[in-house]
Formats: sequence, C-alpha cells, structure tokens
Amino acid sequence: MTAEKQSLRYKYAEKMIIELVKNAGDEGVVQRELWKKIGLDSRRGIKIIRKLEQQGVISREEIVYKGRKTYILKPATMMRAQIEIPSFLDEIPCVFCPDLPRCESNLENVANCEILNKWIEERKRRNDP
Repeated sequence: MTAEKQSLRYKYAEKMIIELVKNAGDEGVVQRELWKKIGLDSRRGIKIIRKLEQQGVISREEIVYKGRKTYILKPATMMRAQIEIPSFLDEIPCVFCPDLPRCESNLENVANCEILNKWIEERKRRNDP
C-alpha cells in the first residue's frame, strides 16, 4: 500500500473516531468497543486516540468494562463548543496530514510535498475550461 493510501486511511479513521465520540456526547464511547465499530485494530487506533487527546479533541477516562480496564472516550471541552470549520477545508490535504508538524517546523519543504502538488494540479484541471 502506498504512503498516500495509508495517509488517507489514517485520516478516514481519525474522522470516524471524532464523529463517533462527538455523537456519543457526554455518555462517551468505550474505547474497546470503538475498534469493532470502525473496523480498526487497536494498535493503530490507540495512536489516533492519543493524538486526538493531545490535541484536546477528546478526553479519556479510565474505567472497568466487562471486568477489564479500558477507557471511555468523550468529547473534550473544545469539541463541545462545536467550532464550525468551513467544509472546503476538508478538501485541503494539509489539514489532516500526519506530517503537518514537520512542515510547520520547517523540517519539510511544502513545495516538495507530492500529495499537496497532486491536489493543486487536480484543482487546476477542474477549474480549466
């Protein structure tokens, strides 16, 4: 699988997790059950969960569920405010790119980003008569 496809799968899984947690509201989602709902293995999922927790999008609370330690995931305070993000930002690959911190810290030259350049070329083609 190409790096671009893996990145898209990661972004999709991240969006699914955010939506499920957001829809669960204050009741929350049991982390162990989340993997079944979105068809994701826990190793990959926990990386996404930790990232979202660090970003302040979700919060995790330790619980015992069916006799085992797990976490309940709830929307963080920031998410509860329901900040409206313009839908056109979903199209820009940089918004959900896992390498964004590298670009932001100048470790990566944005002009050399293959995914961004493909996206720009597609936009140009769509807008050309």
